[in-house]
Amino acid sequence: MRTIDKAISNTFYLFLDWLGVAVSGYLYWVIIGKLLQPADAGVVSAFINFSLLISGLSTLGLLTAVSKLLPEYEIKGQKEKLVGTIWWTFKIIMLLNIIIGILIVAANHIFGWFVYSTQYDAIALSLFLITMTSSTLLSTYLQSMQQMKRIFTSNLVLAISKIIATLAFMTVSFNYIGPLAGFIAASALVTVIRFFWMPKGKGDIDTKGIRDLAIPSFMTIPGTLLVSNGSVIALTAIATASDVGLFGFALIIASVIHIMPNVLSRSIFPISSQQWAMKTTESLRRLLSLSLKYSILIALPMVAFSFIFSNEIILLLSKQSYIEAKNIVGILAASFMFYGISSIFTNTLYSMGEAKRNRDIWSAAGAINIGLTILLYSLYGISGAAFALLISTIFIASLTIYFSIKKTGNFIHPKPIIKIIVSTCISFIITIILKQFFPGYIYAIPIALAFLFIYCVSLLLTRIFEKDDSLLIERLETKIPSYIKPIFNKLASFIPK
Repeated sequence: MRTIDKAISNTFYLFLDWLGVAVSGYLYWVIIGKLLQPADAGVVSAFINFSLLISGLSTLGLLTAVSKLLPEYEIKGQKEKLVGTIWWTFKIIMLLNIIIGILIVAANHIFGWFVYSTQYDAIALSLFLITMTSSTLLSTYLQSMQQMKRIFTSNLVLAISKIIATLAFMTVSFNYIGPLAGFIAASALVTVIRFFWMPKGKGDIDTKGIRDLAIPSFMTIPGTLLVSNGSVIALTAIATASDVGLFGFALIIASVIHIMPNVLSRSIFPISSQQWAMKTTESLRRLLSLSLKYSILIALPMVAFSFIFSNEIILLLSKQSYIEAKNIVGILAASFMFYGISSIFTNTLYSMGEAKRNRDIWSAAGAINIGLTILLYSLYGISGAAFALLISTIFIASLTIYFSIKKTGNFIHPKPIIKIIVSTCISFIITIILKQFFPGYIYAIPIALAFLFIYCVSLLLTRIFEKDDSLLIERLETKIPSYIKPIFNKLASFIPK
């Protein structure tokens, strides 16, 4: 059970990390939604997605190689290789990002049509890129070394400082520069904190091992980014600023759906790399089975909830001018569910050395997303762009699961998944009926609570929880604060031993 224990520990801290990041992320976009017009929000969204695109490409596939190699070096006691790999890749990636940042500022007249139009915007984009890349890079090293508690702590600092800095800067500038300056300041602070947590000492570098993983991983990056950020990038080129703002805002709202699968993916990636290196495939299958089950258990009802309450969610987090985005929140929520699930099995394939396989899958999906976004937007507007993302994420999830099964053996148990689908459908139908009888925002909260209650009762009636679930609950109990344990134990009593 050591593998499960470590996975639970990783998941616990990464879940707390997600909670802090999600709350601050929503507050960040609530501030933007309440104080900025859709066009200005579209500029912020374009900045973020353009920076993610360039930052992802600038890592040259080294981050994926690091994510696989560092856990192996750690379990084999190869500390010099671990230290050497961290600092060698850090220097290369940051030097490249600084060069790109300088080129962006110098070539403002070339790039201005795409994202920014003034020299100050160019400087902001350059600083945004550099600080975001450095913060993400150091976080990846901590995750690979399974220092999830430090990730949680530093991201909490990032979350709080981003909100405070954004509000401070927006008192000076009530346009898109305020949120960007807040993000830059917070990322720079967290970069400094994480830098001092990195291991020091003499290092050794396995350049061949890194290169063999990095090259096919680098070829995967364009496809990955064209799926995760390509929709906004494509819309920036072909759509109005208002449509980009509406789509980007709905994208942020729906992105919460993929958090649980993403947390599980991040928590088991270093473990699966270690297990594959030690050839313990039986434990790996068990880990993948539980990860898939809990991903669907959490994500699917959230997708249903997004379809039912899209109107209320939009108005809660923004203002009336964003209401058109309600039509795509549910579609994007389903997209993020499949995207999150695919991240688990993409990382599984990476841990097993299948970087080229991932390259082919994500490259094809990226092309599908961009091609369909351009085609379907011209026919159906932002709803078409949302469907394009949904199709591409279903494509990725299907293939990554299929090839993971080919490598490890079958880990899918259909009965729990069917029970989750049935429970979600029951909850969805009853909640829709309740909304018809009790329209209006005053009833939204009790109906939402009724949805959650019906879903939980349906799960218990279908007997979805099994012995493995009770074992996980027992180990999770050791992680929670003592004042929460009575409530936790009461809820756990409904799960069969």
